[in-house]
Amino acid sequence: MVVFTIDIRKVYVYTHRLQKDGTFKEVEQNLSIQEGDAVFEDYDLAEQWMKNNPVVYVDDEKIYNESETYSFGSPAFNIRQHRTSLPQNIFFTKKEVANVLENGDDEVNHVLVVDYDGIVHLLPECSNLRGYAVRFETFIAGKGYVGSTGNLRHLDETYRALLDAWVEHLHHGDEAYRDYDIGKITVEELQKEAEALVAKMRTLGSEKES
Repeated sequence: MVVFTIDIRKVYVYTHRLQKDGTFKEVEQNLSIQEGDAVFEDYDLAEQWMKNNPVVYVDDEKIYNESETYSFGSPAFNIRQHRTSLPQNIFFTKKEVANVLENGDDEVNHVLVVDYDGIVHLLPECSNLRGYAVRFETFIAGKGYVGSTGNLRHLDETYRALLDAWVEHLHHGDEAYRDYDIGKITVEELQKEAEALVAKMRTLGSEKES
């Protein structure tokens, strides 16, 4: 479904990728996985590599794990995900998001996430929130954002923002984060874009198999 690489990024541009021999090779921005790339089948394995290697050297330049870098614009390396198969759901519905929110507990902070199959989950903020296709901002406890007694006034905006992030994930393969509704295009347009992107994946997959 999804595999992971360790890539170096400077601002928003990826420049290098970890190789099987432990070195970093210069790559193009949206380069797919190539022979020689170090590929992790599980997010936890990639995360463990990051923990074991907080600093790397590329062309004698010292580069830190992204979580250890505080200077904007400095190169840093992080985990990058790549889709290898189609999602179970092309997109999730507003009804599915509403059901998940209504089943939440408003007494604790929660985060909406979407897994690689396009299924929405509401997780306590204390959960491991890494390794998902989409992550939404935290819903603060006691505000009525979740739970059966909440009015879900935010549902339309939350759904569109979550769907927009899902489309971004389908397009690039990377994890997408949203904390508000951008609102540039309609829900119907986003759903059609998701359908087109999955259809393109299906076509490319068929071409590789032939």
